[in-house]
Amino acid sequence: MFELHESLRPPRLSIDLSQDISPYILTLRDKPDMSPQDLPENMILVSRYLPWRIHISPCSVRDMVVALYTALRTRVTNEEMKTVGGKNVMKAFSKRVERVGEEERRKGVRRVDFLLGYTRFLGIEPSTDESGVWKICLTPLS
Repeated sequence: MFELHESLRPPRLSIDLSQDISPYILTLRDKPDMSPQDLPENMILVSRYLPWRIHISPCSVRDMVVALYTALRTRVTNEEMKTVGGKNVMKAFSKRVERVGEEERRKGVRRVDFLLGYTRFLGIEPSTDESGVWKICLTPLS
């Protein structure tokens, strides 16, 4: 069984995925203790809030965090909103863009809005249901 790098075990991290993570990423230096052997070659990340699986191939803890953030910044299509979106997603979107301004509102609903305010990323843990699948550990901001 794969032993997950301690930096990714909850609650080691505390990153707001609804905001720009650039300042935080700069603090996640890829030290020797954060090396490729500490991460699986391919990862599937899941959350009970997301109807999508996130497939990534990280080389470091930093890569994993950036890949997750990037996946959550993907714009949601009209078809996706019709089939898996809803009022709660729109409420989360409104709340998120209220903090950052009109420019972000014009960009539209992002996958991060499906987290319904559970945007504080604490780490990942192995799924007990599927091999090779990792659960994204999240809490609400407030």
